[in-house]
Amino acid sequence: MRSVRAAVARVSVLACLVGAGHGQEGIPLRDVAALAKVRAERADPPRLAALEQHLADMRSDYRRNSEVLDKTIEKVVALGDTVFPLLVEALSPADGEAASRFLAENSARVLARLAPEKHLPLWIEFAESEDHISRRLGLRLLGASKSPDAVPTIVRLFDRLGDGAERLEALDAAERIGTPALAPRIAPLLRSSDSDLRQRALLHLTRTAYSDAVPLALDAIRNERENALLRDYIEYFRVAAVGNETVADALSSLVTGVRLDASDLERLVRALGSIAPEGHKPTRAALLALLERGEIGSLGVQAALTLQALGEKRGRKLLFDLLDERVKRNRNEATPLAERADAQVAFGNHREAIRDYELAIRFGTVSTRKQYYSFQIARCEAHSNNGKKMLEALRESGLPAATIRREAAGDAKFEELLEKLKKDVDALGR
Repeated sequence: MRSVRAAVARVSVLACLVGAGHGQEGIPLRDVAALAKVRAERADPPRLAALEQHLADMRSDYRRNSEVLDKTIEKVVALGDTVFPLLVEALSPADGEAASRFLAENSARVLARLAPEKHLPLWIEFAESEDHISRRLGLRLLGASKSPDAVPTIVRLFDRLGDGAERLEALDAAERIGTPALAPRIAPLLRSSDSDLRQRALLHLTRTAYSDAVPLALDAIRNERENALLRDYIEYFRVAAVGNETVADALSSLVTGVRLDASDLERLVRALGSIAPEGHKPTRAALLALLERGEIGSLGVQAALTLQALGEKRGRKLLFDLLDERVKRNRNEATPLAERADAQVAFGNHREAIRDYELAIRFGTVSTRKQYYSFQIARCEAHSNNGKKMLEALRESGLPAATIRREAAGDAKFEELLEKLKKDVDALGR
């Protein structure tokens, strides 16, 4: 059922698009769309005819037909403002048919490309509609406008939105605009029974670093049943709860538990380096326990790094004692040497790492691993600001320039020297 507000919005379209001298007084709302179409056809009949040929595609499900629809949407966008009235009309489906709903969704995708910031009053009308499809699409177009002027409407409407899908649209809109204004209203969603809504709330609170939600998030994680969401809580606390003893107390118990998979456990151990205050005893005890049980891979290295950040020196010594013992037990084997070298790199001991990588190359038998060791030597030489030796190691690796740059991404010192020696690097692996 079409809402009154959506109909009013269509009047606004006419006010914008119909030329001067064409008053709107006395036009029944039911005739607005027809009048818009007639006047648009009169203005540019070829373009309206061109739109007709795309309607079959526009009435299909984007999720199942995205490749075709992306091309169709580009073509409709190219038709310009002449088709604007009909696209706006489609935002309020005349019936409950799936094809009408798909047409509305795809029309919104086109309208989002047609300077949506110029039509804020129109999108506000849709966002305030009684029709849930029009309401969602109005919110979507407010977000597409990226206009700060849309924020008060999104904030005002948020508490009135009915279901999770509409609130997710409001969240998307706020994030596209880049405003933290919605964060105070989003924080209570951590109590929602909808796990998708809880996750999106956490993502929004993380992006805005809204620290006032920390107590709510702490209560929520204690009652959280979805293990997959724990990583989102961890990331939120990392940015919003720096040096927070209460949060560190709660999270340190997860280190020795069974709820986190390996990657999330490593994420937590890394995050505790900023969440826990220096010297925090529960965190230190939990991380030392990881090392004492023999963790020497990336998790063990991260535990030692976090302990060092918290002022605990025993972690580093324990890690390298374990690595040294493993090298001694497995003489002339490449893997233990490479593991110790990786740990040396993490702690910034690049000369020591190079010695171990060179030994790993000497004893190694797997060509791809030997390539990796040579690449890591190049990384170490870059951190020693030795461009000549970096290039020698890269040549030894046999890797092409594109792979080198991809693997070096995120290492600022390495990337800087690669750029400085761009011509030489580009010649590698040809």
